[in-house]
Amino acid sequence: MGSCRLILDPGVCGFKCEIEAREAGKRRVQILITSECNQISRLNEMLDILDLHEIFITPNKNRVFLLSEKAGCHASCPIPIGVLKCAEVALGVALPRGVAFHFDPCSHS
Repeated sequence: MGSCRLILDPGVCGFKCEIEAREAGKRRVQILITSECNQISRLNEMLDILDLHEIFITPNKNRVFLLSEKAGCHASCPIPIGVLKCAEVALGVALPRGVAFHFDPCSHS
């Protein structure tokens, strides 16, 4: 069975997160999210199993994003994307490659 563990540093909030996805039967994956963030902890309580179909649903209908909203996650929180990427890797439909945001120097007007 496939599994994946992703360590995600979401940035300025400082609440690092660990996402674990383990294959849970044919084309299904169990998700466990560990974080000190209250919203992400609520998301973890609401989210258990994802199937392959759910991973590829558009954001406006995707259960991970809908539950993230219900949990009170900030719109730009990268954790929901991390959950989906980790699930893809655990199911063998994506490679475990890093994703990064790098800001050029920004100015505030």
